[in-house]
Amino acid sequence: MPVKKNDPSILAALAMSTALTALAVSPSNAQPQQPVTPDQSVIAKAEAQMGVTFSNMSIVDFRESPIDGLYQADIGGRIVYYYPDDQDGDGVPEDSMLIFGQIFNQAGVDLTSLALQETQAKRQELVDLDKALVLGPPDAPAIVEFSNPDCGYCRSLNRFLESEAEQGHPVRRKIIFSAWSAASLKKVEHILCAEDQEASFNEVYGGVQPETLTTCPEGKALAEAHAHMSRSVGIQGTPTLWLDGRSVEGFRQAELVAFLQAKRAN
Repeated sequence: MPVKKNDPSILAALAMSTALTALAVSPSNAQPQQPVTPDQSVIAKAEAQMGVTFSNMSIVDFRESPIDGLYQADIGGRIVYYYPDDQDGDGVPEDSMLIFGQIFNQAGVDLTSLALQETQAKRQELVDLDKALVLGPPDAPAIVEFSNPDCGYCRSLNRFLESEAEQGHPVRRKIIFSAWSAASLKKVEHILCAEDQEASFNEVYGGVQPETLTTCPEGKALAEAHAHMSRSVGIQGTPTLWLDGRSVEGFRQAELVAFLQAKRAN
């Protein structure tokens, strides 16, 4: 599905899409027989053009795609394809397009999923989990959780995980706060400044509005660091979970339960 530049529906299409278009390419396009050294200056120029044309996206990784003339970009756990069309030759891609879909070769290999696996490592490098709020015992199945205290689905996820713990199935949660509004950042700072961060977290996520929000320089700096890390890996909605590196957007209870059950069975 091609999308013209500056289309405000891009992010909505990403969030609401339930199926992706499959594009077939020949093995020769997918895997060139002769090694080719990419022209990094050309790739860098195309990335800069995409950043200007589609400025509402965070580009985590940008490289050539298996199809000549088409580039692939990781925009935070999702691969999109960019075509920098320049029909009039003036260097400005007035008709550049994005394509949302998956590329398969003739052998049936999902090249888009393979690309996503490769770029996940780069996303993980951009997040310092030593700065995360950690809840749950160290021997429990671990997840990375991008969360916002003003997000209703994040609160639903928290209630579910609390219920799991009460039933003897705790989860090790490494939480990075994706709070960008002033009000949300103040709540995150309140949690991170608390003497008992877990109790403060449960209070805020339980819907309790403290009479006075605690502030401290360390908590403010850490809240801002969390927001910066979230942006750097292209987090666009909360909750977003990393399950052994796989990115899952939204509170998908069945998918999370399956992951946790598999981890506990091993």
